[in-house]
Amino acid sequence: MKKIILLLLILPIQLLGQVRLKYAQNLSLTYEEIVSAYQQLAATYPNQCKLEVAGKGDNGREIYTLEIFPVNKAAENVTLLINNGIHAGEPDGIDASIEFAEQVLKGTLRYPNTRIVIIPVYNVDGNSVQSCCTRANQNGPLNQGFRANSRNLDLNRDFMKADAENTRAFFRIFHRYKPHLLIDNHVSNGADYQYTMTLISTQADKLGTVLGPFLKNEFEPQVYDEMKKKGTPLVPYVNTIAEIPDSGLAGFLETPRFATGYAALFNCIGFVPETHMLKPYASRVVATRKLMETMSSYIDQNATRLIALKKRADLNDRNRKIFPVNWKFDKSRSTTIPFMGYEAGYKPSGVSGQPRLYYDRNRPFTRRIPYYNRFTPADSITKPAAYLIPQAWKQVISRLELNGVKYSRLEKDTVITVQASYISQFQTSGRPYEGHYLHSATSRTTKRMEQQFFKGDYLISTDQPAVRFLVEALSPEAADSYFNWNFFDSMLQQKEYFSDYVFEDTAAELLENDPALREKLEQKRKSDAAFSTNGQAQLDFIYRNSPYFEKTFQLYPVFQLP
Repeated sequence: MKKIILLLLILPIQLLGQVRLKYAQNLSLTYEEIVSAYQQLAATYPNQCKLEVAGKGDNGREIYTLEIFPVNKAAENVTLLINNGIHAGEPDGIDASIEFAEQVLKGTLRYPNTRIVIIPVYNVDGNSVQSCCTRANQNGPLNQGFRANSRNLDLNRDFMKADAENTRAFFRIFHRYKPHLLIDNHVSNGADYQYTMTLISTQADKLGTVLGPFLKNEFEPQVYDEMKKKGTPLVPYVNTIAEIPDSGLAGFLETPRFATGYAALFNCIGFVPETHMLKPYASRVVATRKLMETMSSYIDQNATRLIALKKRADLNDRNRKIFPVNWKFDKSRSTTIPFMGYEAGYKPSGVSGQPRLYYDRNRPFTRRIPYYNRFTPADSITKPAAYLIPQAWKQVISRLELNGVKYSRLEKDTVITVQASYISQFQTSGRPYEGHYLHSATSRTTKRMEQQFFKGDYLISTDQPAVRFLVEALSPEAADSYFNWNFFDSMLQQKEYFSDYVFEDTAAELLENDPALREKLEQKRKSDAAFSTNGQAQLDFIYRNSPYFEKTFQLYPVFQLP
């Protein structure tokens, strides 16, 4: 028995050494090694943590969570969710989180008011197909996973459409633990500069009037200050205005297809640490661990306040009437920030002979550059009292259920007066994007009408915690709405039409009996020369303005109760 206890005490030390040895040798852990490491931690500290299978990836491999219990169990705790390996070729967080978890469990790091939930590796599919060369611009590790999952889906574009089994597992984790903070660990790709770590924060304007100022004015500055003291200064994600950072940086607008954009719909602050791909792998892992420690310390010290702010933000969403659903970049407002870069220049390409960009690491600089991080609402909608969705749209309903949306079902067939929408304009991408031909620039017209519903159709009140998610998912003009992700495309195809030679007589009779229609046709002829000489177009015009035209064509099958 003593030997078993001694072995369990030694295991974490051996484990930590093995992880460090791997990344010090420019190697990342395999799926089997990751699972084994967490199983060892769970076996060694059974009273302090719990390892569970939360779901599976599309390749059938298990997605795990490690929950580290807060020491202060009597209090209401703040919850941190750490996601790793959403892009499996960016494994810095995978290795860093094992070290971080081990240090917390053995008491070297103490966050008594914080529940920590770690997803050891999220894209289990991509992690399972490691090779030397999936990240052409990245300085290690030598074994790299693949960006997409086994369905070739980028999981960090899937948080609204939820095509992947991985995403559905994430929903179960997210809504079980209801985190206050999400850290989604990544590696960057782009310019060269001196920083090991850059950072994307939830867009503060988008986050709202309660959590937005807290993030921008208190949380972020403290994280930047602490990381500088730890010898790993931060800079905002290097999203350049022009080709090189000297031109200034633009804030990253994460719509709900991205992890942090999705989390913001539930008033969860999100950070995407982006280590610099050209820095050594070991340095990137250490920087990622330092950032997780810094953020954990801050939320633990401010747990009571952060919990209260989230509750206020949730209540504000339930009470507010107007919701922005699209945002536009505001280049009229900027600040300046210090930036530690390298001088850029151009020289002839060794491949083409044409001018190519390079950064001279022998000429480092520190200078102030513009930083544009303000966004304003581009489209806003008035929240209805409720939505009505026919039960035929099961793909939509299933996704609402996975996101904690509550509903009731009609008990009998009934006719209800609703606010209905017709899709009037939209653009569709010419090439597939993440398995869809994505719509954009969507607009609609609305009308009040009576609509037949049936027993079992869904009535969804907006007076619920998931209200902001509902509005973003069901407002067709929203960037990542279910409409724009093609879940209602069958309504965009006309099913009934006419035979010209038969409808000629009907059209003539319609004009004879409807002076208003005849006048409308005449006005169209006068204003459109091509139309006035096109018999088919005139028949179609009459058909579309007649009782014969199908009322369901481009009718958006999500109805509103004002």
